[in-house]
Amino acid sequence: MEKIDELDLAILRALSENGRLSIRELANKVHRSPTPVFERLRRLEAGGVIRGYTVTVDMEKLGRGFTVICNVKLNRINNNIHQEFARLIMEMPEVRECYNVSGAYDYLLKVQVPDMAAYRHFVTVRLGELPMLDSVHSVFVMDTVKFESPGIM
Repeated sequence: MEKIDELDLAILRALSENGRLSIRELANKVHRSPTPVFERLRRLEAGGVIRGYTVTVDMEKLGRGFTVICNVKLNRINNNIHQEFARLIMEMPEVRECYNVSGAYDYLLKVQVPDMAAYRHFVTVRLGELPMLDSVHSVFVMDTVKFESPGIM
């Protein structure tokens, strides 16, 4: 991948605001003609800078608007346990994001479920049955003050 320049950044900013822009609309946004913008876009995709295109979903309207930040501590950690925990988490649709973190906890999960009863079930039945689990600390999201879809600054 060649060095990212200002045109690449302008393309990335425009797409992070609206990933459904046509090449012509994108070219207009970055003040270039369509052909070089198309070539830059393909280069950014081929180089792995653009990993995919997504849609932002209102989870409340899907009945999964109860959001919990769940801090997880494992009873011990090594590569095998890490891989097994990651595999199990990947199978849990309630977990929307999972980060391996440093500090007092080993993982930070963003969990989205319909309500408190569903979260209690998730913690006691899904997480609670994991043999490597030591503790869970839950932080309940009361309001979203700022949300930005993945993009660049």
